[in-house]
Amino acid sequence: PHCFPILILMATNNSNSLNILQWNCRSILNKIDRLKALIFNHNLDIFCLNETWLVDSKYFRIPQFKIIRKDRDVAYGGVLIGIRDNIEFKYLDLPVQSQIEYIAISIKKNAFVFSIICFYIPPNASFTLSQLKAILAQIPTPFYILGDFNAHNVAWGSSRSDGRGCLMMDLIDDLNLNILNDGSFTRIAVPPFHSSCVDLSLCSSTLFMMSTWKIINDPNNSDHLPILINFQNAIDNHDQSSQEIVLDLCKNVDWMKFADLISSALININDSISPIEKYNKFLGLLNDSLLRSQKKKVISSTFNRKRPSFWWDNECSTALKNKSTAFKIFRKFGSRENYFAYCKAEALFTRITKFKKRNYWKNFIQGLDKETSLTTLWSVARNLRNFDSSSPTILEYSEDWVNQFASKICPDFVPTKINYKSKSLNYFPDLCIPFTLEELNLALSLTKNTSPGIDNIKFIVLQNLPDDGKLHLLTLYNTFIAENIIPPEWRLIKVVSILKSGKDPSLAESRRPISLLSCLRKLMERMILNRLELWAESNQIFSASQFGFRKGRGTRDCTSILASQIQLSFNRKQDVVSTFLDVSGAYDSVLIDLLFNKMNHLKIPNMISNFIYNLFSLKIMHFFHNGSSKIIRYSCFGLPQGSSLSPFLYNLFTSDMAAIIPNGCHLIQFADDNVLSISGKNREIIRHFMQCSLNNIDAWAFDNGFTFSTSKTKYIIFSRKRFSSNICLYLNGHEIDQVDEYKYLGIWFDSKLNWASHILYIQKVCSKRINFLRTITGTWWGAHPSDLITLYKTTIRSVMEYGCFTFGSAVQTYFSKLEKIQFRCLRISLKLMNSTHTQSIEVLAGVEPLKIRFQKLNCKFLVQCYSNNHPIINILQSLFEINPSCRILNSYVYCSTLNIDPASTVKFHNYKIDIHTFHPNIDFSLYEEIKQIPKLEYPHFANYLFERKFMGINRDQFYFTDGSVNQDGVGFGVHNLNSAHFFKLRGPCSIFIAELIAIYFACILIKDCTPNLFIICSDSMSCLRALNSNNFNVKAHHIFLELKQILLDLHSQGFLIKLVWIPSHCNIYGNEQADSLAKLGATRGIIFDRNISPSEYFTELNKYCLDNWQNFWHSSEKGRWCHSICPTVKHFPWYNHMNASRNFICCFSRLISNHYNCRSHLYRININDSNLCDCGEFYEDIDHIILFCSRFILPRNKFFKNLQNLNHPIPESVRDILGSKQFPIFKLLYDFLLEISYTV
Repeated sequence: PHCFPILILMATNNSNSLNILQWNCRSILNKIDRLKALIFNHNLDIFCLNETWLVDSKYFRIPQFKIIRKDRDVAYGGVLIGIRDNIEFKYLDLPVQSQIEYIAISIKKNAFVFSIICFYIPPNASFTLSQLKAILAQIPTPFYILGDFNAHNVAWGSSRSDGRGCLMMDLIDDLNLNILNDGSFTRIAVPPFHSSCVDLSLCSSTLFMMSTWKIINDPNNSDHLPILINFQNAIDNHDQSSQEIVLDLCKNVDWMKFADLISSALININDSISPIEKYNKFLGLLNDSLLRSQKKKVISSTFNRKRPSFWWDNECSTALKNKSTAFKIFRKFGSRENYFAYCKAEALFTRITKFKKRNYWKNFIQGLDKETSLTTLWSVARNLRNFDSSSPTILEYSEDWVNQFASKICPDFVPTKINYKSKSLNYFPDLCIPFTLEELNLALSLTKNTSPGIDNIKFIVLQNLPDDGKLHLLTLYNTFIAENIIPPEWRLIKVVSILKSGKDPSLAESRRPISLLSCLRKLMERMILNRLELWAESNQIFSASQFGFRKGRGTRDCTSILASQIQLSFNRKQDVVSTFLDVSGAYDSVLIDLLFNKMNHLKIPNMISNFIYNLFSLKIMHFFHNGSSKIIRYSCFGLPQGSSLSPFLYNLFTSDMAAIIPNGCHLIQFADDNVLSISGKNREIIRHFMQCSLNNIDAWAFDNGFTFSTSKTKYIIFSRKRFSSNICLYLNGHEIDQVDEYKYLGIWFDSKLNWASHILYIQKVCSKRINFLRTITGTWWGAHPSDLITLYKTTIRSVMEYGCFTFGSAVQTYFSKLEKIQFRCLRISLKLMNSTHTQSIEVLAGVEPLKIRFQKLNCKFLVQCYSNNHPIINILQSLFEINPSCRILNSYVYCSTLNIDPASTVKFHNYKIDIHTFHPNIDFSLYEEIKQIPKLEYPHFANYLFERKFMGINRDQFYFTDGSVNQDGVGFGVHNLNSAHFFKLRGPCSIFIAELIAIYFACILIKDCTPNLFIICSDSMSCLRALNSNNFNVKAHHIFLELKQILLDLHSQGFLIKLVWIPSHCNIYGNEQADSLAKLGATRGIIFDRNISPSEYFTELNKYCLDNWQNFWHSSEKGRWCHSICPTVKHFPWYNHMNASRNFICCFSRLISNHYNCRSHLYRININDSNLCDCGEFYEDIDHIILFCSRFILPRNKFFKNLQNLNHPIPESVRDILGSKQFPIFKLLYDFLLEISYTV
């Protein structure tokens, strides 16, 4: 027997599953044992082989398999399919093509029938798209297309696209096929040649959901890697979903009962016990109350249960239960009434589940972004299709890596003894005051539904605590921080490992640690963080070079500054050297004792610094693998990844790095991603200063316990020179590698800054997502064009938008590649023909062109930069003075005309925490009363309800406010019994801001009065709800915070201010007067001095970009038919507000675009040889078919009659119908086309 070093796979094949092998073996006779090993190790059911090199005289068999093959006359080429004996199949006899080798079978698996066709096309073969289509037209669908096409395209992972690859992409698009390849190389080349992806696995949309694809990383003596495809048929899991399964204690909780149990049990906690004992009792109380408040019985079992579908909820379970009950009654009594009752329950169940699926998908795609992984998308899609999303193949590895992983995270370490500072420093006394209940509620509102720590208490439990439970927890928190007490449970950290994509699972460095901490600890950290963030920003603790994990800053700032600096240097005829520094284990390397010293140096109060040091100085790390704790280690340094404070403390720890950088060198920091840049004309001078900076950074790293990875640290010489000399740079005694391109914060920077590498990267990422988009078109729950366009925007366009300020200035040759991605996605969404004009596609879909979209995003970014004195503004200003026509300045030129005054912008961090947490007294009771009344009756009852509610309060204690917008501008008015005021507001300004300023001005008037009860009445529900919300957002409008501040000041001075919502235009006297004053203010009021927020410019920006799109559409020479029907561009598709099916929308999208499946159009694009209609009277276009063709006289007469019933005249052209945009008329035309069986 032959033995091979092949990893054995533990296969879990079942009756619904097939394992299919695809392999270019390059001569099978000398690899029979290899093939047998593959069959055994992977439990293969079918194998498809290319280049078998067999001839008719050669005998070939594999035990337990039937062999179908086609050979050449000479021992080259050849294709073969092997099918296991127990599988039912049928050989498909297809005509022979001289240049293309193929063989096909039809498989029947559990009543599901599909086909497999195996191709081999030699590199020197000549073939056409029509030949491939002719072959595939004879194959029953759905089918797999497997084989070596010797075609290259970036869509399936190649580094380039050739003519054959583009031809294959046309085939994929025309037949709506899906690419199973994940981008992995399938052919191994000997260096210096590059490996490639020439083995393609394609399939119909139906099969894609049932398939998983992977490479077997052993070529088995061939130069092609075997490919394993697992086919798995649908699984019905309704019965599983109906079982009473409680996955955790928080899933089926009666939260009202939970709150009552907490409140009643808190009385029994003795105040005389220690804080730690109180905490432990409170923790036990939470768990006990959770158990006692369960709605369902908690089921504990040792076997794995099938997890319910994502979309399944209690309503589905109830509907299923009702259906089962109705069926049991019918079976028992068998009456006609029982049968109809069962049918009704069955129909209701089907209706509910369909609605839940579709609604779940709609909500799911709304929340997606570029960070959403394809794994997540496929998992949800497969679940909605009732396919098992888990892989059927499980690999067993040694667990030796666990010890290495734990040692890497927690190396042996002897902690340094630190003496806590007991003397109280009062530099920042606001940091030391006890936390308030408002701060606790704010912290709870900012928390996400993250995994809990070892105590298993989730944030949802803390959010549902009653007020007395929150007060008890708050008291514990304040005691802990005042007495520097850390509960032992807070030191326990659950560490799980996440395998990095494409890495060896047996190596410790292939895994990323995730620390799961107690939610009670993280809540405490969040409250501390809210205070420290405001303190650090208002006192300018961080350096100007730090952008990571700071409110209002992000990766876009870093990449934009770097790209702008390089562009400025290029225009100065200078070169730029940028060194990208990689810190090894950044968070894990922070020395807690040194962090403690730095906090004291920054004069953070001892109460805070002592508590933070105590909290982080000792961590008990529980390393989990396969659900159980494997290793426990103690750590005395490093910041845990899951801590709320860790990013802030890391920024604090590294804030002094910029101080050691010499003048002329530019440092950009984003957490542990740092880049150091120097520009100049003399390479030697650049090298000298860069080396000095690197030496300083290396010394700083040594003093702070950091180590830079010299293997991952790289540098680029950015230069427009054709030939340039290299330089040598060293870090920690090792030479740094020079590269021509580097991925920095998700953007590929290349040495010429032409963005070719990054755009190719975007193409590869988007091609896989386009594959998913194409697959979803084959589902009933996700194929609606609106859903597909939303999916495109959230998962594909968002990828292209990221960093668009940097690469958006690429030349049209490269930028057009991104535009083609948008065109392809919108064509798929609306099922438009490839010949459809690109501008028409965007107008029909309501998706603006990418250039205009990028310009809008860039302008919004620059408006925010203007208001924050961002360093990029000075860089762009200098660049504008040198070269005003530089492409990166397109958005800057427009933004500079807005005259934004940075000095007028009030910063978010200038307001103290008590202002952010303050909740005014707002009364919505009038709304609760009036909403019970019919709307037409509002004016008759509103004034009566208002008078009754505030009977007995003096009229001079009421202030009525209102805002108004008209063509003259924006204004506001405030009415009181003793005064009336109206003002005009500088633009840009919205009605929302006008309403807020009106309330703010009323508070100013009240401030001059004697403290008393005052009622401010406003008809703006949005303003009052915004004031009532927890809004700890850097983008919050400053007038919003100013209003909160003045309300807090009035409250502290003894004023009782109540904000009351009242209905507008309901004859409430003061409201009508305020409305008149606001209109007067908008027309001829004096200007009210105020600061303008950056977000107020966004409306003007949106209008500017929309006008650009409109002008572009008007001036286009193509798409004039579509323009005559849709002359105005909009940000929503043409079918908006139409409740129509996908086929309906796609049909009329083609008609409106004037590119549809009729002979005149097919003749025009050289597909048909004739444009004549079958009637022989005229050429076939849509007007002829609908209005004149003699073949459809009776259906046409019926259509015309129905049109007249809708008072629509007989059309002279189909354009008259399409221009109406009326759904009932469209429906008549659609029914007519269905009746005559005409496919558009």
